[in-house]
Amino acid sequence: MLKPRYLIIGKVLVVAAVLTALGTLVASHQIRPYRLPSLASYQCPVIDANSGERVFHVYIPTNWRVEDYARLLCGEVLRESGFSQARISWLPRDQLSTQDIVEKKYKLIWIRHDSLKGLMHDYESFYDVLLAMPTYKVHWISQVDSPTLTQVFFKDKRIGFLGDSQSQSAYQQPMRQLHENNIQITDEQVVFYPNRQALITDFLKQKLDLISVVGIGDFTAINNWPQRKRILITDQATIGNWYIDASISEPLRCQLLQSLSLYTAMIEDAASITIALPPCT
Repeated sequence: MLKPRYLIIGKVLVVAAVLTALGTLVASHQIRPYRLPSLASYQCPVIDANSGERVFHVYIPTNWRVEDYARLLCGEVLRESGFSQARISWLPRDQLSTQDIVEKKYKLIWIRHDSLKGLMHDYESFYDVLLAMPTYKVHWISQVDSPTLTQVFFKDKRIGFLGDSQSQSAYQQPMRQLHENNIQITDEQVVFYPNRQALITDFLKQKLDLISVVGIGDFTAINNWPQRKRILITDQATIGNWYIDASISEPLRCQLLQSLSLYTAMIEDAASITIALPPCT
């Protein structure tokens, strides 16, 4: 049995009225996007800290050993310093801003000189060099023997890079060498990673054919990768210096300098370089 036409028309009008009301309601309210918590920082409370909310904020370009370094800061270095918390951030370097430098958001920064100079030409008014670092070597490492800088070798290889365009060892230097040798790679060959640990882990699982590394990190297999499976990219890559908020004074400045041995020892072992920590004065 067919329904009367006026009932059908009535239902259509009701549905239209409801949709119009909902549209008006949505238009009259601003919907705030949900903000996820930062996945690029680690924070801990300083032991025996006095009351207060002063945060000692550190910036480093990698997430390696952040928990170990945070424990060192919170358990030893920052005790009786006036800081109540330590926070270590490893955001992509292109997210650092001039405002961060002017406001001295970070008390301690590991960054290359040219990058810091690009953010703030007169950065010396805000930060001092705490530790100058030497240059180091960067290599391609391959799953197969005798890699060559040729189009034939790189064709169809799956290649891993960091998704950080400011990284010398895992983006800038390998891309430069490919360009200088007229080696073309396709988008399908390239995989970008959010951090070095994920990049190296996938290479060790043989999900990638080639990556570029300095070898820094807790990866003995990478540090000892056979020479017959390497190609030198450069021996003059800059690892960056450690800079400290110019207002930080002794004895905390000296304690922070000595705390960097956690990173310098790792770099010395991986990159076969010597980093001398100057004595406290």
